[in-house]
Amino acid sequence: MKTNLDIRIAETDLTDEVLEELIRMSEDWEKENSCHGYRKNEKSDIDGNRVFLAYAGDTVIGYLFGHAEKSKETTSIMPGGTPCFEIEELYVRPEYRNQGIGRKLFDYVENTVRGEVDYLMLSTATKNWKAILHFYLDELDMDFWSARLFKRISGEEKKRMTESIIRRIDEEDPRVGDFIHEGFTRYGEQNNVILNYDGFCFAAEDDEGKIIGVITGRAYYNEVHIGDLIVDEQCRGTGLGSQLVRAVENAYKGKGYDVITLTTFGFQAPEFYKKLGYTVEFIRESKDPKLNKYFLKKQL
Repeated sequence: MKTNLDIRIAETDLTDEVLEELIRMSEDWEKENSCHGYRKNEKSDIDGNRVFLAYAGDTVIGYLFGHAEKSKETTSIMPGGTPCFEIEELYVRPEYRNQGIGRKLFDYVENTVRGEVDYLMLSTATKNWKAILHFYLDELDMDFWSARLFKRISGEEKKRMTESIIRRIDEEDPRVGDFIHEGFTRYGEQNNVILNYDGFCFAAEDDEGKIIGVITGRAYYNEVHIGDLIVDEQCRGTGLGSQLVRAVENAYKGKGYDVITLTTFGFQAPEFYKKLGYTVEFIRESKDPKLNKYFLKKQL
C-alpha cells in the first residue's frame, strides 16, 4: 500500500494518451475478476463520457467516467426527464486503495456537476457487495434503490464430501494454480483485501549458461516470502547469495508490499540473513539445535 501521497483530482479530455491509460487500468480490473461480467474497455465504451483522473504526482492511480442524461421514465425515485449524472466506472489501482482516493474522485465529480443535474446514479456488479455497499451507502451517503440477486440451483451443485476423491497430483497441473489463485482472490475480496499475488524465480548463470544460483518464492497480500535459496557449492562465499536476495528486494520495493519474510534452519543460513538486515521474529526450537527453525523478516 502506498502512503503519504499527494493526491490530485482533475477532469481531463479523452486524448489518445488518456485513453490508453484508461484501457490499461481496465485490463488490470478485468484480471482482478472482482466484478460479474466485467471486461476491459474499448474506445467506444468511453467515448461520450466525462473523464476524471486521480494522480499521485504524475502517476494516474484511478479514474471515474460518466455522463449526464435525463431519466427516460417516471420511477419510484424520480419523475421522467430528471437530469442525472450516470457514473459508469470508478476504479482505483489496488496498491492505492483504502486511502480515501475513491471518495476524493466521487466528491470531486459531485461538486463539479452540482447545479447541472439533480442526481448521481450508478450500478455495481462487484462480487464483494458488502464492502461496496458500505463504501457507497455509509461513506458516500448514497441511497439504496434496488438490487438484482441470483442463486444457481443446477449445473454446479456442491459435491458431498462422501463423493470427493482425494489423490496426489502434480503441483504443476494448471488447474491447481487456477483454483488456488481464484480461491484466495475471492476470499480476499470478501474481506476487502487484495491478493496482489506474484510468484518469482531469479537465477544466476555463469558465462556458459550454467545455473549457479536460484532464489524462489511468492508475493501475496502485503508480504514477499522467500521460499528457497541455493548457490552452487563452488560459488559460495563470493557474494552471489547476497545478490540473489537483493534482486528480490529490488524487484518488489515500492510495489505495495511491506515486508519480506523467510524461514531457515539452524544448520543453514540464519547468520547470513542477519548480515543482510533480516531480524529474527521467532525460533521454533528442536531437540537438535541444527534443526531449530528461524523465522526472519525485513521491512521493504
